[in-house]
Amino acid sequence: MKQGNLAWITLVIVFVILATLACGLESDKSTPSVTISAPPSGTTVTAGEEVQITSMAVAEAGIARVELAVNGQVMRRDEPPSGNPTSFSVVQPWVPAAEGEVTVSVIVYDTEGAASETAAITLQVAAAVAEATPTPDVTPTPVEDVEGPSGCTLNASYVADVTIPDNTKVAPGATFVKTWRIRNSGTCDWEAGFNMVFAGEEQMGGPASVEAPATAAGSTADVSVNLTAPDEPGAHRGNWRMQSNDGLAFGSTVYVKIVVQEPTAEPTVEPTEEATEEATEEPTEESTEESTAPPTDLQVTFQADGSALFTWNDAVGEKKYDYEISFVAGMVGAASAGDLPADTTSYDGGTMGCGGHGDFTIIAIAENDSEIGRLSIGFDTDPCPEETVTLDPASRGQVESGGGIYSPNNAGDTSSDEGLQGFITFDVTSIPDSATILSAKLEVVSFDTLGDPFGNLGCLRAYVDNYGILDASDYTPPPVTGAIVRFCSEGELNDSSVQELNSTGVSGIQDALADDQFQIRLQFKDDETDGNGVADVARITFRLEVTYQP
Repeated sequence: MKQGNLAWITLVIVFVILATLACGLESDKSTPSVTISAPPSGTTVTAGEEVQITSMAVAEAGIARVELAVNGQVMRRDEPPSGNPTSFSVVQPWVPAAEGEVTVSVIVYDTEGAASETAAITLQVAAAVAEATPTPDVTPTPVEDVEGPSGCTLNASYVADVTIPDNTKVAPGATFVKTWRIRNSGTCDWEAGFNMVFAGEEQMGGPASVEAPATAAGSTADVSVNLTAPDEPGAHRGNWRMQSNDGLAFGSTVYVKIVVQEPTAEPTVEPTEEATEEATEEPTEESTEESTAPPTDLQVTFQADGSALFTWNDAVGEKKYDYEISFVAGMVGAASAGDLPADTTSYDGGTMGCGGHGDFTIIAIAENDSEIGRLSIGFDTDPCPEETVTLDPASRGQVESGGGIYSPNNAGDTSSDEGLQGFITFDVTSIPDSATILSAKLEVVSFDTLGDPFGNLGCLRAYVDNYGILDASDYTPPPVTGAIVRFCSEGELNDSSVQELNSTGVSGIQDALADDQFQIRLQFKDDETDGNGVADVARITFRLEVTYQP
């Protein structure tokens, strides 16, 4: 080969290598990137209080939008205020709705559709701390179960304000609809005839009661009451509570609290000092404000990418819109609020997770900052895929009131008139720590009895009991509360509906995922022993069936 040709080939190879490196460098430089500068990962924030997520996005092709997600659910999409800059510092507010650890992530998209790597931090959401006020509101707290028909229990617990959050400002005499989300936290299903009844303070023109929807034990229901704001300005509150179809009041008391605004003084026209002799053709100035009308026909449509698009017919005379959006899926919830320009008729709520419920409210605001009108809509996302696992006991034991420890999990009393309690540990490592527990059953595989334990000692109950390694101190004499399931006869041991764990049991399994074991105690609640010198013992083999969303 000639030396000149060799030099030429070498030059070509070098050129190709340099071009390849240049392309690689150019490609790397054009990849969007984003970092979260505040708050630091590991920060503890408070449920119900706004958190500002600050991030810096960079994209050589120009920034199209920045998405904020919580536990994989998109909460916000923010665009640069003008143009498509190559760098963009953005503050994205978010309001945590539920306690627990959450992962907050941010992604930037450039104008060519390229996405950055995800920047993520972990935040600990703590329970809201009530502020001390001269007349503090009472936060709904769990209350004792009420004995229902057929041995089941009645209970109800507050979940959320779907509409009219506390201290909502309302015009005097305005009508509004208050909606609470209530959980059936007992073991009785709510059937026809279950009502939400007025329970004190101000009724605000509401009925004595409204019918609650049929609700299975462990499920939630939205209960609404039509109310009218009082004419007197200031804070007003009314209390409401659930009532069974046979008149038993039960569950936590929930309330509506509004602030009635001072009426706006009408503008008056001062007479002129001199009367004009003749009418002129000049138009007089209008003293009335521009006519207004509220928005109408609020709709929600789910797009192909899973995002929720809210649309409405435009209001008349608005200066801007305010919006509120909340979404809860499983044990995770989030809420946010913001404003939109006048003449806006749609809002992209972002991608919603499966198996959740959300609410969206759009509020038209007039030039004088008064509310023209609002529309609210609730929506549900498709159920998440469910998985069911059946767990046999990992270990079992029983403790006598006298301190004896044995291997079965029998419960009752002995011929020596000692109380007997059973203990079971289930290994839950096969369920992912991130799973949401939907329901559970304490299934009876087999059983027999000595004597008449149900006739002499009452109902057999199971309780969440993180006893660790079993010892004599784990014996718990009655009275006790907080049962997760109960059996009041041998017949009920074979009744699959009775085997269902209540919400306390489901929450107990949820909490146990972090510790890899779920432990329960079995005992007859009413009596340790009937003192007749005869053994009354329930000898039962259980297994645990758990249904969850991964």
